Amino acid sequence: HNWSRVFRMVNDKSLPFAPAGGGSFCDVREVARAHVRAFHVATAGERYLLGGNYSTILNVIRVAGRILGRRVPSYPLPEWLLRGWALAESSVAPFIGREHDVTPEAAVMASRQIICDSTKARDELEYAFTPVPDMIRDTIDWMRHKDLLK
Repeated sequence: HNWSRVFRMVNDKSLPFAPAGGGSFCDVREVARAHVRAFHVATAGERYLLGGNYSTILNVIRVAGRILGRRVPSYPLPEWLLRGWALAESSVAPFIGREHDVTPEAAVMASRQIICDSTKARDELEYAFTPVPDMIRDTIDWMRHKDLLK
């Protein structure tokens, strides 16, 4: 999923809905630290799941909306409606010359609750979770710095 695109849509007031799903959100900086730590301390062939704090997608969008000072959808869109919209949009997109926002497959994934247990990584690699609002603020700050958000 391309979260920068979602944050641009929130900023541009063009995000029409929020999917009903959620999942474990990880900070790429912590993932990188865990990879380096695994290189130094883990046994060869050892495997780790690097997830993070759970959040709904609606909550991520709400946090981004607060940071950006934008109104966002209040309720998640049910999966069946999101899939139908994605099917319709993907059918029409080639004829109107623009890329569709959500594929039918992405609609299904964005409607699921995907949770990752990172206990082993936390215990063995000192893997840390960053609070979701902090990750979103850092991402938006970086996007502003790179002129990806106006």
